[in-house]
Amino acid sequence: MLASLASRLPAPEKQQAKQQSIKEAGVELDAQQKKLIFAAVSWTNPDAELVIE
Repeated sequence: MLASLASRLPAPEKQQAKQQSIKEAGVELDAQQKKLIFAAVSWTNPDAELVIE
């Protein structure tokens, strides 16, 4: 759920959505753990066209 929700949001909202998901789950994570989880559920397509907003 986290990955599908966050993939449709602009960058600042992605961060807020991730933080809210962790808070709702009642889990306490340090910065390194959060970084590892976010990297695991996030992905980019290296063959995609460059998008400048």
